[in-house]
Amino acid sequence: MIAFIVRADIMIYERKAETGKTYFMITQEQWTAIARKERKADGTFWYALRRGRTYCRPSCTTKSPSMDRVVVFASCEEAEKAGYRPCRVCRPDQMTWQGARKNLAERVRFYIEDHVHEKFSLQDMAQMLQVDGSYLLRTFHHETGHTPLWYHREMRCREACMLLSHEEYTVAEISAMVGFSTPALFSRVFTQMRGMSPSEYRKQIMGAVSTSSERKKEKTSCDACDAGAQTGK
Repeated sequence: MIAFIVRADIMIYERKAETGKTYFMITQEQWTAIARKERKADGTFWYALRRGRTYCRPSCTTKSPSMDRVVVFASCEEAEKAGYRPCRVCRPDQMTWQGARKNLAERVRFYIEDHVHEKFSLQDMAQMLQVDGSYLLRTFHHETGHTPLWYHREMRCREACMLLSHEEYTVAEISAMVGFSTPALFSRVFTQMRGMSPSEYRKQIMGAVSTSSERKKEKTSCDACDAGAQTGK
C-alpha cells in the first residue's frame, strides 16, 4: 500500500513492506526538476527508481519515472550505500560530465587533433570511436556548429599559419608537413578557410613583421640620438 500526503511544497510518501515501513520524501521542486530534466538541478540531489539498479542526476535523459517510484538522495555516497550504481549515460558521480553528446564531440575533437596529419574518412573515425557515422556527424555539428571535416581542415590551417611565418619552408613543403596530398589542394583549402592563398598570407605576415622591425629600429635610433644630445649638453 502506498499513501501520500501533499503539504505545501513537499510530498511525503509512505510505503509498507515486509520488513516494515520505509519513508522517503521528495519536494515538488525536486520532482519538477526530474520531470523537466533540468541541468541546473544537477549536483543538488540524485535520484533512483525503487526497483532499479542505477541512480541518476536530475537531468538524465534515459528515464521518465513515475513520482511514486522515485527515491531521492542527498549525495552519490548515500545512493551507493543503498545499493545503487552510477548511471552510465548521465554519469552522476562525475560532476564535470556534460552529457553523452558533449562527451562524443570532445572525443571526436581529440581524435582529429591526434590524427591531424593523416587522411581518414568519417566512417574510419566512427569505427574507431564505436559509434554510428551519421550520429557522430549530427552530434558534432550540434555541439560545435561545424562538421568534423571543417575542424580537421581548421587544425591543419592553424599549423600552416605558424609555418608560413618562417621563410625557410616553401609552400609546397608546408603543404606536405601539415598533411595535404598536393600543394594545389592545400592552396584551395587554405583559401577557403582564411580568405587568401598561402602565398598571400605569407606576404601579409612577413610584411607586418618587417614593419614592426623597422619601427623598432627607428625607435632605437631616436633613443640613441636623444642620448647623444644629452651627453653633448
